[in-house]
Amino acid sequence: MHKPALVAALVALAWLGGCSRAGSGDPGEALLDHLVALAEVAEARGDDCQAALGAVQAYLGEHRAEIEALKAALVERTRAQAPEERARQTERFKAHAEERMTRTMASLMALGTRCPAQVPELEQAMSFADIAP
Repeated sequence: MHKPALVAALVALAWLGGCSRAGSGDPGEALLDHLVALAEVAEARGDDCQAALGAVQAYLGEHRAEIEALKAALVERTRAQAPEERARQTERFKAHAEERMTRTMASLMALGTRCPAQVPELEQAMSFADIAP
C-alpha cells in the first residue's frame, strides 16, 4: 500500500513542530488542520475515486502556497530550537493531537486502499509537500 507524500510530510512536520492549542497560529497545528481538511474533502466523495482525486487536487491547488509557507515556517522554527525544547513541543503536540491525527491518517490511508488506481496521481499532486530533514 502506498502512503501519499503529503500525508507523510504533513504528519512529520506536525509532530516535529508541536503546538499549544487549535487556532493558535502555530504552523504545526495549521498543517494538521490542512491534513484534516484534506481527509474530509476526500471522504465527502465516498467511493467515487475520481471525484475524491479531483477534490484533493482542488484543495491542494487552492492551499498550496499556504501549506508551503507553513512548512517553511515550521522547518525554520524547528531548526532554531534546542533539542530539548523540540522534544518538549513534540510531546505536547502528541498529547494534544494524537487522536485527531490517528483518525485522519486512517481516513487518508483508506482512500489509498479504496482507490488504488488514483494513488499515483494523488502522490503526484501531493509531492510538493515532501521535505528533506
